[in-house]
Amino acid sequence: MQQVPADISAAFQRRLDQAQVPADQRPDYRKWVGFYLDFCTKYRHSPALPTSLGPFLTKLAAKNQSVGQRSQAAGWLRVEG
Repeated sequence: MQQVPADISAAFQRRLDQAQVPADQRPDYRKWVGFYLDFCTKYRHSPALPTSLGPFLTKLAAKNQSVGQRSQAAGWLRVEG
């Protein structure tokens, strides 16, 4: 997984703070952001467009990620947006 750029990481951290995401859940949120950015880079999707989330979740399903894991992956977008 690629390193999340510092400016994106800082902005995301602020959003986690604003959303009052518990500290013990934050590593999972950061993990999914990294996976999403990797996916968008590899498959040439714009990470800023909400339409990129569907193909990302489809890819997770193809990689045998559970419904719960895909739900968790999608959950970070609610914090991000």
